[in-house]
Amino acid sequence: MRGLMTSRFASGRTFREGSVGLLVLLGLGVFGIFFLWLNRFNATRGSYKAIIEFANAGGMQKGTPVRYRGVKVGNISRVKPGANSIDVEVEIVQTDLIIPRNVVIEANQTGLISESIIDITPKTTLPTGVAIAKPLEKNCNSSLIICNGSRLKGQVGISVDQLIRSSTELTNVYNDPKFYKNINGVLEATTVAATSFTDLSQDLRGLTKSLRQQLNTFSATANSVQRATSQLNVSATETVNQFGATAIQANRLLSNLDKLVVTNRSSLVGALNNITETSNQLRVTVSSLSPAVNRLTQGELLNNLEALSNNAAQASANLRDASKTLNDPKNIVVL
Repeated sequence: MRGLMTSRFASGRTFREGSVGLLVLLGLGVFGIFFLWLNRFNATRGSYKAIIEFANAGGMQKGTPVRYRGVKVGNISRVKPGANSIDVEVEIVQTDLIIPRNVVIEANQTGLISESIIDITPKTTLPTGVAIAKPLEKNCNSSLIICNGSRLKGQVGISVDQLIRSSTELTNVYNDPKFYKNINGVLEATTVAATSFTDLSQDLRGLTKSLRQQLNTFSATANSVQRATSQLNVSATETVNQFGATAIQANRLLSNLDKLVVTNRSSLVGALNNITETSNQLRVTVSSLSPAVNRLTQGELLNNLEALSNNAAQASANLRDASKTLNDPKNIVVL
């Protein structure tokens, strides 16, 4: 009986010791997994690294997430401070992820606890349909994409520290007595401007009334001008009609005169020819008179007869020209 109890006690003790050992091993395993998770260790994939230079770390530390186009692609593996800048080494866990070289890298702080995040935003797109070497390949083009070991420039984006600093500066400015003086000056100037604006509104109201009266006067004047224009148009129309009637009468008169000249042309020409022949006969008669009469009157009488003959010839020529002018079609159209 004692042996049975002893064996049972021994087996129970062994079970408890084994359970404790299993729990210890399980705890060590969980601790190891947790440690690997903190270091962002990925046993199934490789990774490539790049160094980003910042002027200020802005709360970044080892394990800070790295996002590309808003998606987490890696973490910070090391932060190395320098004399003039901070070198942040990031590890991209996707070896087949091709990131353009022309990117904007910002260190932002988000969330209630101001968690630091590195955001990578591309400024250009890569050509499609072209074979591009991967970041870990030897022929990787570092001028086109981010290769393993590439060095980049970063900048601090949204920072809670800067927000607090700006708030502090704003508070200091707000508490400055000069600020209150400036505010009071602005308020006083605003009051003066409001008073001036009120006076200007009243002046503008009076000007509007005066302008309205002037517009009414201008409207009445425009109506008077319109009536005068209408009357002038009527008078002009009547004058044009009268002028047309006068032109018609003048045309008729000229036509009658033309007909008269054409009808009596032969008679006038015959009369002028008769006058010319008579003048010639008188000249012959005077030439045959006695020498004494010729001495007394020959010179003056011949001159008078010659002048009479010339005047008759000139009158005949003028009548011919007048007849031609009246018979011209252009002059008839003008009349």
